[in-house]
Amino acid sequence: MVVLNGKYGIINKKGKLFIPAEYEFLFPFNNGFTEVQKNGGKWGLINKKNEVIIPIKYDAIDNFVDGMARLKKDNKWGFADKTGKVVVPVKYDAVLFYSEGFTSVKTKGKFGFINKKGEFITELKYDETESFILGLAKVRKGKKWGFINTSGEEVIPLKYGYLEDFMNDRAAVKIKGKYGFINREGTLCIPAIYDKIGFFSDKYVNVMKKWKMGIY
Repeated sequence: MVVLNGKYGIINKKGKLFIPAEYEFLFPFNNGFTEVQKNGGKWGLINKKNEVIIPIKYDAIDNFVDGMARLKKDNKWGFADKTGKVVVPVKYDAVLFYSEGFTSVKTKGKFGFINKKGEFITELKYDETESFILGLAKVRKGKKWGFINTSGEEVIPLKYGYLEDFMNDRAAVKIKGKYGFINREGTLCIPAIYDKIGFFSDKYVNVMKKWKMGIY
């Protein structure tokens, strides 16, 4: 990255400009694309040929994650694909990054999940959501957490006040003030009788009960 006359560009290993110094700001390339700022603070995406993939007209933009670029304009969010086509309209109050082909969007205080076509796989009904990891995403209604799958089904009931992501096919939960673990079917595989727990390493986890430590 170089700055010439107050403008940013990028040089190659031989010191030759291959992205001209014409931008107000830009980031290093990532997977063949980079975010650039021009036109009085507007953002877009270019490739290594300096071709504009996503027009430089947005208030904020993120590089492609899971093949989708997050866009912000007039305080609303949407997504474009790698062809530059806006496939999710810029109309949502908040969005997560895509993960495993899905993302969560927020409208009127509620979250729901959509696919890469912008089609909903759940209703806008959750108070908080997290991204998909290995086919499951954490969701919250009120004070209770559970998991949905990529079909939008609530496969782990929303009944836990505390719930971690799965690690080694087990997720930590808290029931009546005590910690335990459930499996991916939602069955309690390690009883919720511990005062503190650690994270699984290989097949084992540190647990504490009545100030005594052990390994389960």
